[in-house]
Amino acid sequence: MVGEEIANGHAFDKHVIEQSEFKELGISTKEQFAAHIEKVVKNPTSSKNFSGGRTAYWDEPSGTVVIRNPKSADGGTAFRPTNGRAYYDNLR
Repeated sequence: MVGEEIANGHAFDKHVIEQSEFKELGISTKEQFAAHIEKVVKNPTSSKNFSGGRTAYWDEPSGTVVIRNPKSADGGTAFRPTNGRAYYDNLR
């Protein structure tokens, strides 16, 4: 599962614990984070593919970006950028 892989990497400690980006969504555990990531990946508002097999997913209701990178040790990242959709739109 993509969600499990990313939630068990750097993204949980950095974005959920340290920066509290998902607090208002009620996400505080790795299991909740993994489930949220899976939801975004399976039903994104928008998605786009990049070189190297990377894929970015945007979830408008939660303001979450998931970047899947199968070449990364932790599978990618997930976070809520402060500039929202504009961050996703500017990904290349």
